[in-house]
Amino acid sequence: MNNAVAQSALARQIADAVQSLVGPGPVALHEPRFVGNEWTYLKECLDSIFVSSVGKFVDCFEADLAAYTGAKHAVAVWSMAPQPCRGPAPGRCTAGR
Repeated sequence: MNNAVAQSALARQIADAVQSLVGPGPVALHEPRFVGNEWTYLKECLDSIFVSSVGKFVDCFEADLAAYTGAKHAVAVWSMAPQPCRGPAPGRCTAGR
């Protein structure tokens, strides 16, 4: 069995196992819960156009994290894993060509 077939079979087994627990139909991996001030904070981010790696909530998180850990400074970072080429996109995706 080649690697692609093995991966496909494993993916099917995982999907079948999840469906056996939650039933047929679409499955949300995470359903957001707004039980406190989350909606207010989210709306504030959306209204301020700072829905990224900057803004007052990021600054506050960094300051709180530094204070909690006793560090002089803290920097919030994020990483996006490289995405495989999914088809022709002239000038953009040359992986595997």
